[in-house]
Amino acid sequence: MDHKKEVFSFGANKKWLAIPAATRKELEHNVWCSHCSDVVQIVDFVVKDSPPEIALEGKCGKCGKKVARFID
Repeated sequence: MDHKKEVFSFGANKKWLAIPAATRKELEHNVWCSHCSDVVQIVDFVVKDSPPEIALEGKCGKCGKKVARFID
């Protein structure tokens, strides 16, 4: 069996949740997809530490390819 295991960071999640909800929503809808060559919404994402930033890693809401957004 093949199992994917995501590394969850409580510290990164705490930083993400410290951002106001309206700003988080804007960030989720402002991710570049190189496959679509457009700004898209990130879906099915996880929040990870990427010191000194945090990163959202997920899928493009249009085409489903992998996308990421770094937030400092």
